[in-house]
Amino acid sequence: MRLARYALISLAVLGAALGVVLLAQGSGSGRPAAPPAGPNILVVVTDDQRTGSMRWMPKTRRLLRGGGKTFTNAVVTTPLCCPSRASIFSGKYIHNHGVAGNGTPGQIRAYDHEQTWPKVLQEAGYITALAGKYMNHWPREKQPPSFDFYSWADGGDARRADKRIDTLRVHDARRFVRKAEDDDGRPWALTVSLHAPHTAYDPPPRYRDLRAGPFPRNAGTRERDLSDKARVVRDLQASNPKVQASWLGHAQTLKATDDLLARLTDDLRRRGELRDTLIIFISDNGYMMGEHGLTKKTWPYLGSIEVPLLVRWPGHVKAGSRSADLVANIDIAATVFDAAGVEADYATDGRSLLSGEPREWILLEGPRLHDNSPFEAWDAYLDRDAHFIQWRDEAHHRELYDLGSDPFEIESLLADPGPGNEDAAEEYAALVERARTCVGGDCP
Repeated sequence: MRLARYALISLAVLGAALGVVLLAQGSGSGRPAAPPAGPNILVVVTDDQRTGSMRWMPKTRRLLRGGGKTFTNAVVTTPLCCPSRASIFSGKYIHNHGVAGNGTPGQIRAYDHEQTWPKVLQEAGYITALAGKYMNHWPREKQPPSFDFYSWADGGDARRADKRIDTLRVHDARRFVRKAEDDDGRPWALTVSLHAPHTAYDPPPRYRDLRAGPFPRNAGTRERDLSDKARVVRDLQASNPKVQASWLGHAQTLKATDDLLARLTDDLRRRGELRDTLIIFISDNGYMMGEHGLTKKTWPYLGSIEVPLLVRWPGHVKAGSRSADLVANIDIAATVFDAAGVEADYATDGRSLLSGEPREWILLEGPRLHDNSPFEAWDAYLDRDAHFIQWRDEAHHRELYDLGSDPFEIESLLADPGPGNEDAAEEYAALVERARTCVGGDCP
């Protein structure tokens, strides 16, 4: 296995950074003279974790559900690592932040790192930190401009020498919290961006014998007639052993992730900070486990776009509550700004998860990754009842599913040439076309 190179802004540098913050206050740098009044903010982002997989994280589930809210209809607007992470940090759709693939150098240069919630909070007086993955192809020796503390490793690697990457990342996150709490009275905003349950599965020894059992079969995994699906779906069918290996790898690595996050939140509890910390837990995308014969992500189907999303903030979010509102990764930035009492100096496309303001539908964007990619580009409309997919292939294939009667998306209504279905597809297509250039409050 290729070893990861690991770039770390040390705690000595962090201490210096905190000193610079304090020095800058007296030098008219624009930092607020008084600490912000908002809570600490902890955003945890896993990698490729599909909805329903919190069963392997009982400690995290108990903490977040017991003290907060579970969103049962959470999606990512683009189911791929870098585009989704760019949306999480910026609160924008990919047509507004420009990272349409996994962080090519050109896209990284085009991405406005100043228009992110970490940067806005940093300028408002928060101490900001990132432990883990930022963007593929981000220069490992270069600290992102929006973070006072930065600890990073190659996103595709699970180990550094004899250490698991996620163990190192959470270790650095814990060190950051201790240093920030000891040295400064300012609130902090920390993102912990983990490798698990991404491939190159590397569970610790105690979980290598864990038996996850067969992946739960459902109508989607049993589907055999794919005539109503796009050609790319039929061309990229996955083997059952590959799906089963993914299921086991997810289970084993998420169990280890649960232990690591428990250590971090136990630190917050011992320091009396847990109650005054907004915690947001999300994955950058889902993962197909054999539905329609598919695996991995980038697909427009629910298995690929649905993710776990939990929010904990005692006194502000009702403990043990659940919401069926349609929410997304683009809502993280607006939520952070809302909680911190900070106004963004740019337009965000999402809405605060704390506001209780539901959306009627959401746009999904699936760009073509590169010229030789086997994955076709697509756009989609999604609400709680309907899912319309518009492929940008040569055939301009379309699919439409009634999620009430067909939650596993087995039979496209457009396989039936009835005029009502075609009329509905045209209406959804028109909404998608208008939304593809939306900005801020004009976005669904």
